[in-house]
Amino acid sequence: MKYQTTIRIWSDIGNTPITNRDGAYCDELLNIIVQCETPEEAFDLTKKLISETNHGFSGHFAMPSHPNQNTRNRFVR
Repeated sequence: MKYQTTIRIWSDIGNTPITNRDGAYCDELLNIIVQCETPEEAFDLTKKLISETNHGFSGHFAMPSHPNQNTRNRFVR
């Protein structure tokens, strides 16, 4: 079974290539919805997208419908 998964990728704090803000801010660089079977698959895809996104530094995935509430969302670096 596949679960709707939201993945977000952010730049590092102080690196704002989209908004060019000064200070301790980051920019959301990517916000997509995909289908993943497991949290491990979502984690691996998030890691891959961080490395492939210009200025990508960290990310997060959320699978709200996944039955295990302990693993269905996670921050990734």
